[in-house]
Amino acid sequence: MVDKIQAQSIDFLGDDIKKTLSKPTEANMMDLNTQIAIGEMNMNYNKMVNNMLNTCANICLRNFVNPKFSGVEAICVENCQKKFYTTYAIGENLVRFVMEEAKKADLFSNKNEVDIIESAQNRNSKLKL
Repeated sequence: MVDKIQAQSIDFLGDDIKKTLSKPTEANMMDLNTQIAIGEMNMNYNKMVNNMLNTCANICLRNFVNPKFSGVEAICVENCQKKFYTTYAIGENLVRFVMEEAKKADLFSNKNEVDIIESAQNRNSKLKL
């Protein structure tokens, strides 16, 4: 059905859009392992943020009389937060490199998990130079 309003047309999709949204296909569905991995990544990230907040507050915040950060507290909290996120990014890069090296490993190769991690660390350190 098409309504014309001042030289504009509006298409009413109605049931067509409901059918499209209600029937997921294999192409737009994630497998269970991917869903679990995404859930675990979110949980780990949330744990890291909670740990960061707790640690940075214990290190940097000593005086709760003033509701605002002092200059020293603000700098301390900012540096603490940057260190946590930098560490998280380094770990994430290392995991990515390990996964890339694991994909390269042949089923019949003599590489074990330690070899894969060492080659990923070597590759990671070469990329930073």
